[in-house]
Amino acid sequence: MLTALSKEGLFKNDSVWFTAYYVYNTVWNLSDASLMCAQCLGEAGMVKLCATNIAHGPYRENMKQKNVAFLIKASLSILHNLSKAPSNRHFYRQERVEAKIQPYTQGCDDNTNDAYLKAITMMTLAYILEEDGDRSQSGDTGIKENSDTINMTTEKSTIEYIVGLLKDAQQSKDRRSQGLSCAELAQGLGRLAVNDHNKSRILQVGALPLLTAMLQQDSLVQEQEAATQAIWNLAFDSTVRQHLAADKTCVDALERLTHSEEQSIRTAAKGALWVGRKQERTAKPSVTSSTTSTVSASSRAPGRSWSRGSSTGSGNLPHIMISYQWAAQKIVLKVRDLLVNSGYRVWVDVDCMYGSTLQAMAEAVENAEVFLLCISERYKESPNCRTEAEYAYQCRKSIIPLMMDKYYQPNGWLGMIMGTKYYIDFSGRHTFSEQAQKLLREICDIGSAALLEEPVFECDASATILENPRNHMVSPRPQTQPSPRQQTTSPFRRRHVSAPVHQMPSPLLESPPSPTQPAHVREWSRDNVQQWLEHSNLSHLRQSFEDFDGSLLAQLQTVRQEAPDFFYSSLRHDLCIQHLVDILRLTEAMDKIL
Repeated sequence: MLTALSKEGLFKNDSVWFTAYYVYNTVWNLSDASLMCAQCLGEAGMVKLCATNIAHGPYRENMKQKNVAFLIKASLSILHNLSKAPSNRHFYRQERVEAKIQPYTQGCDDNTNDAYLKAITMMTLAYILEEDGDRSQSGDTGIKENSDTINMTTEKSTIEYIVGLLKDAQQSKDRRSQGLSCAELAQGLGRLAVNDHNKSRILQVGALPLLTAMLQQDSLVQEQEAATQAIWNLAFDSTVRQHLAADKTCVDALERLTHSEEQSIRTAAKGALWVGRKQERTAKPSVTSSTTSTVSASSRAPGRSWSRGSSTGSGNLPHIMISYQWAAQKIVLKVRDLLVNSGYRVWVDVDCMYGSTLQAMAEAVENAEVFLLCISERYKESPNCRTEAEYAYQCRKSIIPLMMDKYYQPNGWLGMIMGTKYYIDFSGRHTFSEQAQKLLREICDIGSAALLEEPVFECDASATILENPRNHMVSPRPQTQPSPRQQTTSPFRRRHVSAPVHQMPSPLLESPPSPTQPAHVREWSRDNVQQWLEHSNLSHLRQSFEDFDGSLLAQLQTVRQEAPDFFYSSLRHDLCIQHLVDILRLTEAMDKIL
């Protein structure tokens, strides 16, 4: 409706403007009241519409007109509300909102409305400012360097301005400044603190004493939660940790809040103290034997899901740990069921990490044979998730990244943990079954200790049969007893002891290549590739692939994914594969091994 009204001309006549006025006012209120509503509005195109409004020259030149001033104020306020939903951030990047919003950071000291616009603009920037290479979309080095300089200046002024507002708000009777509450301002600082290069700046401008004062406001729960979350994010910086250790008032306040009646405050306070005392702690060695350590039943929250084992003492067994942010839970549970049905012991918190103890988390990481890192923008912004991920990295666990957000490119601390690792994409760009095959192949060797020795079976004639990826290629390691996952032809389903298994379609396909081939396709020789073609009923293509070894075959699959048009053109012109049936059989065979 608003888009249609804008095309008609908002100020064309009173009937159009009054309709637009009430709709903008309603959207403003709804986006402030509900994060889910803010997410839906972003998907509906509200970010683009508001960004167009604030960048429209005639509007900016006529801000003294009452109706135009309201439109700009409403658009900026809606952009601020929508920026709090991480799933909307890619819309801000697409519309280049960071650049369009810059003129409103100036303000005028003698104009109350301008002061509000500056405040709301700074708060919006707190949520949308990027770090690392994501800021500049240009490939020109000079432009990028200039953009980085502008962003560093913007971040510094934004931090200083928000801290100034927080100081004013704490001194006011209603604990607000320019319409923004102490809790909202602390949330903005917490979001800025996600970016590592901002942490020391926030400390330098005097934010820590202000946040500490908020910890002591027992009657203001929202303020306490926002402050503890902000301090938790800040604590990942070594300089901040040193200041925290020396600030007895802050540490005592956090210790007291670990007994708060509010679960979210308890969790954040414990997390801040855990990370703040990082230098006092060293990572424990991995546990690969069930006799080396014990996890008490009381340390494991009831919401934690185990693939097998009794209700007590299961935590000390090697397992696959899935670390995720709650918004990705639906796909995470599918991944869990995939692994459970493939015979693995899995550790995953199905209650979104609330109720978990940090000790239980630490022991779960220490005993993890494989650590599945579920990447998303929300994951990067969660101090809880960062605590898990950094501890896994510190323990030198085998980390396999799983992408959950198709619009997010890993950056900052999360990008550093990933390094050069390739992620397996569960964001929806590819079918689940296709990515499930890749995940099981990746886990196949490094996660062998997490396999069950005594699986429990339950008869189910209609159960979907899952095929073991090891049946595709035999591991060179000798096996003294058959793997539980090799019982794949039986019409039985493994039973989940602590949570029901949701049966799902088999993600795996049949037909192994030659049993003499190496476990990894990239290790194949040319002869192995020729054997694979013959086994796949593609022996007539052997001449086309005579120069291919496993490494080139894997690269061909990469070209198929990243440049499909070029891939199919190359099959026809370079490899002389002209018939559609041959192309279909070839791609199907590639899917089974790559």
